[in-house]
Amino acid sequence: MTMIGDNSRKRSVNSLTAAEKTKLRNIILELDASMTRVAAERDLMKASIEKAYDELRLDKKLVRRMGKTHFKATFKEEKESNSDFEDFYDLVMNGPIEK
Repeated sequence: MTMIGDNSRKRSVNSLTAAEKTKLRNIILELDASMTRVAAERDLMKASIEKAYDELRLDKKLVRRMGKTHFKATFKEEKESNSDFEDFYDLVMNGPIEK
C-alpha cells in the first residue's frame, strides 16, 4: 500500500544543533529577501497597469490580462477559449430554443 504525504516525525527546533540553527536562519533570510523582491515586483506591475490607465485610459483588467497572456505565451489558447465561449454563449442565449 502506498502512503500519501510525509509520515516521518518532525523535529522540534530545540533538537537543532548550532550549525543547523545557523543553516535555518540563513534559509529564513533567503526567504525574506525573495519575498521582498516579489513584493517589489508586484508593486511595479501595479504601477505599470496604473500607468496604462492614466496615460492611455485602458481598462486595467485588459492590460493585466494582456501582460499575463504575453508572459505565458498563451495567445492562441486565449483566442480559442474566447471563441468557444462566444459560440456557446450565442447558441444558448441567442439561438432558437427547441421544444
